[in-house]
Amino acid sequence: MFANDGKHAFKILEQFLPDYIFLDINMPEMNGKVFLKELKSFTDLKSIPVIMFTTSDSDRDKADCKNLGALDFLSKPPNFAAFCGALKKYL
Repeated sequence: MFANDGKHAFKILEQFLPDYIFLDINMPEMNGKVFLKELKSFTDLKSIPVIMFTTSDSDRDKADCKNLGALDFLSKPPNFAAFCGALKKYL
């Protein structure tokens, strides 16, 4: 499943609960940090592991996301092979 923004993601979550959520910090309408904070406020959604997946490599962003309940923080790899390798630890 794929959502273009946080509002669309919540609509999907009304119908489907995933095993993991890969979440970008930079999304339109509702950024990833706001989405994560809201997600973790719902009893039936807060147990879904969230992996932040973003171009940011900021220590501040990493700390913010961990404090909001993210399981992990991945900076976007430079190519598809590296991306697949990074995801293997979650599958």
